[in-house]
Amino acid sequence: SVTHRAFQTASLSLSISCAFSSGCGDPSAGDVDDEIGSESTEDTLGTEETGSSSDSDSTETDSDSDSDSDSSDSDSTDSDSSETGDENLDCSIEGAFQYAPPATEIDGLFATPIDILATEATIFFSLGSQHAIAEVSVDFRVGPEGGMPIFDLRQTIDAGTFDQQFIDPAAAQRHDFGKGLDYGFRILEFELEPCTEHTLTLQYALDVPDAPEAGGLEWSTAPNRLYFDSWLSDLNPGRYLESWLPANLPFDRQALTLYLVLEDAGVPHTLLSNAEIEEFSEHDWKLEFPDTTTAMAPLIIVVPSEQISASTGVHQAANAQDIPYTLVRHETAGESLTSLEARLLDAIDEFVTSTGDFLHPAMLGYVSASARSMEYDGGFTTKPSDLEHEAFHSWWARGVHPATYADGWIDEAWDMYNTTLGLSFTVEPFDWDDAPTELYDAHPFARDTPNASYWTGRAVFAGRRTRPARSSRRRWACRGRRGGRRRARSARRPSRRARR
Repeated sequence: SVTHRAFQTASLSLSISCAFSSGCGDPSAGDVDDEIGSESTEDTLGTEETGSSSDSDSTETDSDSDSDSDSSDSDSTDSDSSETGDENLDCSIEGAFQYAPPATEIDGLFATPIDILATEATIFFSLGSQHAIAEVSVDFRVGPEGGMPIFDLRQTIDAGTFDQQFIDPAAAQRHDFGKGLDYGFRILEFELEPCTEHTLTLQYALDVPDAPEAGGLEWSTAPNRLYFDSWLSDLNPGRYLESWLPANLPFDRQALTLYLVLEDAGVPHTLLSNAEIEEFSEHDWKLEFPDTTTAMAPLIIVVPSEQISASTGVHQAANAQDIPYTLVRHETAGESLTSLEARLLDAIDEFVTSTGDFLHPAMLGYVSASARSMEYDGGFTTKPSDLEHEAFHSWWARGVHPATYADGWIDEAWDMYNTTLGLSFTVEPFDWDDAPTELYDAHPFARDTPNASYWTGRAVFAGRRTRPARSSRRRWACRGRRGGRRRARSARRPSRRARR
């Protein structure tokens, strides 16, 4: 069964747990991914290269509702062993399942969406043996149609239980839901009654996820070191929380409790996260994510402490809002921490003025030459060139969330329209002779953002559908194997007010 660790009762605010020391190289050296664009080799905006992979990577609805019904209204004694959960009638399409896909038959199985209520997990990293083990417990509610529950996990399940009964991992295989197996979900082969609640536990060795262009787990020795990064991406399927833990579609929100333990570490390591962090002892942490958490939200990084420096403060933004922030610079970043911090604070002022209040408890940014440029709730990881783009996503994409995978194009298009240097808030006429461009794949399991979302999507808001000339693209937002999203800055970016 899942290990339930004792924890202290003190409540900590959003923070990073740091122990700065000396000595050790960069375990994540090499070209990695950019979120701003494609994980393919297309000549579009941005590239991604995971350590051992080749080029390029680049929802929120109503929150999970607790049952208001009296448990005495249901009679669970009539259900068989596969229906032992408690009945809960508050699971309507208008409620928690408003943006869920419909139940459907897949490979002869009646697959139905679920509402994950809470997840608790422990991950043990043994740096001496370069091996990690995950133990997870998931509480969920079945959808209003009943059937066999679906979820995603891009790890190989070794063992598990369902409602305290041992199960064969073969009873939770991934299936093709119409877009190919890479886009598939697992079906738990137990026929369940509508609106009943159940518990699934899983154990597995944690490895690089079985998903396109995956990464985020690197080991090194002499001394023993670990680099772990949640490494989420919207540009390939299976690259959200399901990379590491059982997870759902973007419509679902849940509480997530995660324990991380490092054993046999040769140097001090630092945990960075947008969760509340409690540290029991060195390399032994508890992370608490709120019950509004989606599979797109968690930012989790474990990095050798020697390799990073950080600046922390409270910024009084242009709207008079006090915004706590932590900006962490990896030694490979190139640009100084002082310069990066100034850019971040300028960007915060810009975005609270143009868009509105910052909705999260704090802002956490991690900057590295090999980082994935990617957004999280109140946080981001980025290469220096993409800092403003990723920071803006905490207002749009991880402030206002997409309700489904297909809605993600709006996040990138609106971000590009707001933040592209030299092209922010331009007005450009449509060319009605342009060929149609797909920005939205309505299939509920499409699970990746079209590359055209960046430039063609931006043009939708600017009032046109054509991309800038190639020379202009290369200058302002080179997207391809040769560079990052926008030209490098040699000085602090002026605020929009100054540019005007």
